[in-house]
Parts: sequence; structure tokens; C-alpha cells
Amino acid sequence: MDLGDNRVSLSRRRHGVASMLYEGVVTTSSIKNSIRPQYRQVMNLLPMRARVLIDYFRALGRWPNLQQPETYNEKILWRRLYDPDDRLPYLVDKVKCKEFIAAHHGAQFVTPTSAVFENADEIDFDALILPHIIKAGKITGQI
Repeated sequence: MDLGDNRVSLSRRRHGVASMLYEGVVTTSSIKNSIRPQYRQVMNLLPMRARVLIDYFRALGRWPNLQQPETYNEKILWRRLYDPDDRLPYLVDKVKCKEFIAAHHGAQFVTPTSAVFENADEIDFDALILPHIIKAGKITGQI
């Protein structure tokens, strides 16, 4: 099946999603990955409220109730749209949150961090002292 894989990768480069569908060996993830940049470009043209509502619908399969938010997700969404807080970008990122807490309340209230990496490939697992906890700083749907 090597010939089929080569043919698909060549057609993907030349003709995009339509030829991948024609070849009959397309997965949902290959379609999503091929249209993701265009989707983001279109979404960035929309007002923030429309982008947030569409993303909510795509993630949860229903529209949020912003008139009377009941679920945790709806309350966060309402706050994001109607009650912007300058501190929130710092508080969602674990690394920035630790810096914020240390600056405003003191370093004694912050759990020590061994290292911060930009990419998972940078981690030398053999050098870690066990037990050890690895957390993503600020990322969604990538792990």
C-alpha cells in the first residue's frame, strides 16, 4: 500500500482536500488538519462574540445560555464576553500565575518549578528526579 500512500500525499500537496477525498483514503483528522488554517482565518474575521459562540457549539454540541448561565462553561463564557478582567490572561497560564502570586503575595505561597519548556521534545526524561509531575502551562486540546 506504499504506492497509495505516496499518491495521496502527492495529491494532497497538488490539489488539496478534494483529491484526498477522491483517492478514498481520507481520515477525518486529515481533512480537519488541511482546512484548519482557513477555518481560523475566517473565524478571525468574525466578531469575538460570534467566534466564542461557534467554538462553544463545536466543542459541546449546543448553544450556550448566556441570558442565565447555569453550567460552569457558560459562566466562564459569560465572564469572558461581558466581564473582562485584566488579570485573567495571567491566571490561566500556570507559569504566569505563579509569577503573579509570587509578585503580589510572596514566593512562599508558590510551589517550586523545576523547569519550563516551550516544547515537549526539550524534556530530558532520563534527567528527571522521580517522582516528578509534568504539566502543560497554557494549552488546549494539544495533549
